[in-house]
Amino acid sequence: MIEVQEALDLVYQHRVDLGSERIPLSRALHRVLKEDWHSDRDLPPYNRVTMDGIAIAHAAWEGGQRRFPIVGVAAAGMSQRILEDPSTCLEAMTGAMLPRDSDTVIRYEDLHIEEGYATVQADWVNFRQNVHFQGMDRAAGSLIVKANTRISSAEIGVVASIGKHQVEVARLPRTIVISTGNELVEIDQSPLLHQIRRSNVYRLMTSLQAYQIQADMDHLQDEPEQIREKLRGYLDRYDVIILSGGVSKGK
Repeated sequence: MIEVQEALDLVYQHRVDLGSERIPLSRALHRVLKEDWHSDRDLPPYNRVTMDGIAIAHAAWEGGQRRFPIVGVAAAGMSQRILEDPSTCLEAMTGAMLPRDSDTVIRYEDLHIEEGYATVQADWVNFRQNVHFQGMDRAAGSLIVKANTRISSAEIGVVASIGKHQVEVARLPRTIVISTGNELVEIDQSPLLHQIRRSNVYRLMTSLQAYQIQADMDHLQDEPEQIREKLRGYLDRYDVIILSGGVSKGK
C-alpha cells in the first residue's frame, strides 16, 4: 500500500494535455476554459438607469427646483431620449438609456406624480444617483475570464453578455470504467449466494458525470488472456481506464 499523497503525486506526474474543442455555451458548465475571454464592448454599454423614476439634470435640483413637468418616457429597449429642457424631466425605466443631458434618476418611491408633474419628496438627491455608467464594470477589450478557469454559472452569465455562443474548452478524456471478477452479476439480476451485484462501476460513472464525462463501461471475467486482449484494445481507444477490482496481490 502507498499513502494517499504519494498516489496523488503519481497521478499529477502523468497529466496529459488532451487538446481542446469548441462547444456551444449551453454545454460549457463545469468545463475548463482554454481561451481568454475579453469584453467586446463597454459594460454596461451605455449609461443605464437602475431604478424606475424620473431622469433630471441635477443642477435644477441644486438650484432649488422640486417640481418637474414630465415631457416623456425613456423605456428599456428605446433609443436614447434627450432632455431638451433642464427644468423638465423624463420618466425613466430600469434598464433604459439615461436620457442625454440628464445625469440623475429619482426613484418613484421618492416622488408624488399628479397631472403631469413629478414633485420630489426626498430630503436629498445625490448627483448621478441610480445610474450605472458606461464602462463602469469593464472597458471594451478588458480581460473578463482567464484561460484554465473552470466554468461556473457565474462565468456563463458573464460570457453571454459579451456574445460568446461558442467557447474553446479542454477536451474531456475518453474514459471507460471496467469491473472485474467472476463473483459479479448485473444489477437487474438476482445474485446467487456466492455472488454480488456490480455496484461500484455505477457509482464511479455517476461521479464522472459530475464533470460531464460520459464514460463507457465493461466487465471482465477472471480470465487473464481475455483481460490482456481487451485492455490492449482499450489502451488504443481511451485516454483513461478505471479498473474496479483485481488490484490486490492475491491470485
